[in-house]
Amino acid sequence: MELQEMKALWKVDNTTPISITEIEKMTLENSHPMLRKIKRQLLLEMILWIIILFGYHNAFDGAKRPGAINLIFVAGLVQAVAYNFAGYCAARNLIAGSDLSTSFHNYLKKLRRFRWTAICSRAVLMLGVILFFSYGLEMQTKRIVGIAGITTMFGIQLLLISMSWNKRIEKLGGIAESLKN
Repeated sequence: MELQEMKALWKVDNTTPISITEIEKMTLENSHPMLRKIKRQLLLEMILWIIILFGYHNAFDGAKRPGAINLIFVAGLVQAVAYNFAGYCAARNLIAGSDLSTSFHNYLKKLRRFRWTAICSRAVLMLGVILFFSYGLEMQTKRIVGIAGITTMFGIQLLLISMSWNKRIEKLGGIAESLKN
């Protein structure tokens, strides 16, 4: 796309004008609307995971479970917090190239890797939750059906997460292709 074409397309688009001071304000890390939402979500999730971490030993009888089960559960929760933090860092560092096209392609590569991290992270968390809460239960038909139902819901959730990431990456891939031309 030539510079003149881009300018013409830019002028055609009916967007509300933003002042230079507003743009400068948005470039600051703490005031960008997207980063503020990510920070809020990160903070809320981290607080909830940390509350669960501190309370699981007493509230969920963590002391009565073997160390390996506790370790898997805690590892799942800790990696969920780490994943949230990594997601925030990835959203914060968008520029990684000398020009827009290179930066966008590098960001797309990062997202493709991050997709698998997101899916595996959620799977580890779900596995930890299922193992922790089903350990030591006397397996009766009702409980087996319940655990199977929860596992199925977790599987559907993983599928939806995967589809969401694929859709997002496919959309961005189309934009990346248009930047090449």
